[in-house]
Amino acid sequence: MARWLQLHEGEVLELHRVRGALDELAAHSAAELQDRDGIAKIKAAHQALREAVEADVATAELMLLDIDFHVAIAEASGNRLLYDLLYDLHAYLAESRKFVLATRGRPPQSVREHGKIVDAIAAGDPAGARAAMSRHIASISELVGIGLKTGR
Repeated sequence: MARWLQLHEGEVLELHRVRGALDELAAHSAAELQDRDGIAKIKAAHQALREAVEADVATAELMLLDIDFHVAIAEASGNRLLYDLLYDLHAYLAESRKFVLATRGRPPQSVREHGKIVDAIAAGDPAGARAAMSRHIASISELVGIGLKTGR
């Protein structure tokens, strides 16, 4: 995995930047739209990931649950193109997500960061949702960047 990340360093960092911008827009839009069913799906996806982290499930399962959370936000944005783009980006970033979620202490940190995103979306706070998502993506991108530099 570390070798793959090193071979695709430029691509991975660029994809993280694009994903970050799109995830921020999705969180902002979901908070603005306030679709009750969409928010319920976001909360359910967050709860499923939190329970899986507490149960210390395998990284592969955490990856799927993390994707479910981000895709639920994209879906709740009400923007089909945004949903499609984020869905595809998550497939391209599977290896870096695997690296991130296999890093000690990262899954509980993601759950905490996701909780802040959920709270802002549910509160109808578009700027807060965007900011919470931005902080989440920045912490992931920093970890991926460190992994690329050190070959972990």
